[in-house]
Amino acid sequence: MASGESGELYVTCFHRKATPIIRYPTGDIARRLDDDCPCGRGLPMLREIQGRTLDYILTNAGRHVSPHVVLNVLTDTPGVDQFKITQKEDLSIEVRIKTDMSETEPILKDVTHRCSELFGETPLDVKLVDRIDITGPKFRTVESKASS
Repeated sequence: MASGESGELYVTCFHRKATPIIRYPTGDIARRLDDDCPCGRGLPMLREIQGRTLDYILTNAGRHVSPHVVLNVLTDTPGVDQFKITQKEDLSIEVRIKTDMSETEPILKDVTHRCSELFGETPLDVKLVDRIDITGPKFRTVESKASS
């Protein structure tokens, strides 16, 4: 992987002597940094962890959209208090929006426009909901059930 490119993160444990773990897939996507570590070790460094491979959105065009990018685009959308994006097995995307604003049409239009820019021609359904349940120990704002 070249500097600045993103790819799946694999790790190797050098401290287990009985059964070393070699090239263990973590399920994370990371971006490589081309700088040298100040410690002088010389191993590759990471710029950022961009999300889990499971949570990347796969578009109809075959492009993978990072959950990190989705969050950056939708987090500060005016009028949106909370959102949840779920990609279904058929690649269609459901966007649930919670707002306390009385005028919801401009908010839905804005979210639809932003998501269309992100996901292209992938089928999209933007819904207004009263609440978004946060269940389990880890709430995933962006979740994909599509197999890539």
